[in-house]
Amino acid sequence: MTPQPGQPDQPVQPSQPVQPGQPAQPSAEWQVSSGVAPQPAAAPAPGAAPQPPTRRAAAAAARRDRLGSARLGFGGVLRSEWIKLWSVRSTWWTLSVLIVVGVGLALLVGLAIASVAGQTGTDSSGVTGLFESGDADAQTAQMLQLAASGIGAAALVASVLGVLNITTEFSGGSITTSMLAVPRRWPVLLAKALAVGIVLAVLGFVTMLLSAVVVSLLLHGVLPDQQPFSSQMLLVSLGAAAYLAALGIISVHIGAVVRSPAAGIAIVVGLLMIVPTVLSIVSGFDIDWALTVNDWLPSQAGTALTTIPMDAPAGMPAPEHTAMTAWQGGISLAVWSVVSGAVAWLLTLRRDV
Repeated sequence: MTPQPGQPDQPVQPSQPVQPGQPAQPSAEWQVSSGVAPQPAAAPAPGAAPQPPTRRAAAAAARRDRLGSARLGFGGVLRSEWIKLWSVRSTWWTLSVLIVVGVGLALLVGLAIASVAGQTGTDSSGVTGLFESGDADAQTAQMLQLAASGIGAAALVASVLGVLNITTEFSGGSITTSMLAVPRRWPVLLAKALAVGIVLAVLGFVTMLLSAVVVSLLLHGVLPDQQPFSSQMLLVSLGAAAYLAALGIISVHIGAVVRSPAAGIAIVVGLLMIVPTVLSIVSGFDIDWALTVNDWLPSQAGTALTTIPMDAPAGMPAPEHTAMTAWQGGISLAVWSVVSGAVAWLLTLRRDV
């Protein structure tokens, strides 16, 4: 029907098929245009079978399930901790200092010995008298021992990285988000320890390898028969990698226990520097237990892993106390890692974040 001038347009109700005996129902569009509230859809009859989900809804549900399992799985937790480790500046600064300190101290030791050798000569009364005059293996072991001069300082830096990796989250409050995403909590602690351990293992291997190459070039005149690229260098580099990785893992566990950056750093400094010094002084008064405890500290285990055993030089008496071997040092570090991890795991489960 054509509207007359001056009259408002009237909405036309669409025609719908009407079943016999039922009144016609207006459409939803007509109800909205006319200001009438649309009628809700009729509820399914009681006892009726539920309608199957559509393809799109089923695909979205499957996608959510896959994403949820990836977030809660250990692989997803490890990737998250790996990203967090590399996303802060302190990691880059700490690793840079580790390489500079480790290689720098070895460089200084090599320069000092090379300088003294140039001033006093290389006869038996000069610098060569400080080293064992032996075959190529003996000279290579001496060179590697000097190259490992910076590993002790590098181990201290590695421990600081392990402590900061977890204590900064406790002090900043972001650890709550991690624990809420992973209610079991232990995967977060394990992922942090693994991420730090992997990074420090690679850095320890590279640092020891670079230090050995630098010292070998500087002391080629003092130790002419040395073999820089040998199986001994590979073993010492692997030992340095294991030492720094174990210290990083132990430091993460210590940080999880104390939850404070200052307290964690103080503990690792005391464990690596103060306690060995005190026990060495006490053992000088013929106190056997102090010497035994000192031998099983992480610092002594690291020395065993980065040192090639050598016989006493000719004319020199053999030492009364025999240092631990490399495999004993590895067992010592493994025990430290397991025990500290067990304590950190128990406290993480029992305490509130």
